[in-house]
Amino acid sequence: MINQEELRKGNLVMHGNDVCTFLSIKENTNAIDEAVLSFNGEKRYVEINSLRGVCLNPKWMDVLGFKYKTSGAGGTDMWSGYNFWENHEFKIYLLGHKKISKEYPLYYDRCYDFKFIYFHEVQNLILALTKKDIKIT
Repeated sequence: MINQEELRKGNLVMHGNDVCTFLSIKENTNAIDEAVLSFNGEKRYVEINSLRGVCLNPKWMDVLGFKYKTSGAGGTDMWSGYNFWENHEFKIYLLGHKKISKEYPLYYDRCYDFKFIYFHEVQNLILALTKKDIKIT
């Protein structure tokens, strides 16, 4: 389940087995709030509690503009000895393994306080740092 405070228009989320685009929240006074989603051009109204995050993997990192890099020990740059994902356009670096999971999350820069395992989390990071939205096609 996703914390609804994390969601913003355009985030990719999972509903069932489908990757959908989050559009908004429809508040219900006597029931559970609903999420308004887009899937294949059609709107869906679903319980907000039924949404899950889209787990990051190399394919999704590519969609976000990241490439995996390895840097050998003894190099001269600040990333020497680290494995990381780089978004060259925005100059954003996420430390971590190529296999992304709860056991192997990504970290922003070298700050281990900010962990990422879901697509919408990195989408929101890019927007916060660059004031630019990633267009998903």
